[in-house]
Amino acid sequence: MQYIGETDRTLQSRFSEHRGYVANQHLAKATGHHFNLPGHSIADMEVTILEKIFSLDAQYRKAREKMHIQIFNTKYKGMNQKLWYC
Repeated sequence: MQYIGETDRTLQSRFSEHRGYVANQHLAKATGHHFNLPGHSIADMEVTILEKIFSLDAQYRKAREKMHIQIFNTKYKGMNQKLWYC
């Protein structure tokens, strides 16, 4: 299961936040929900950089994130879907 995200912070900071969602069982967050399911754990989490953007424009980052979500279809077959019970 894949998740696409963007950040203006360091990757280490953002990934630590996702790991915190799992460790603290923040089930309203996609990564917290998924990695707390049976058969999943924080040890299963991996990160891959898809693109490094040098622009400081937040709208540009969001547009690129949206493009990658569409390419990888993570809105329907991934963790970029909104959790219906939140």
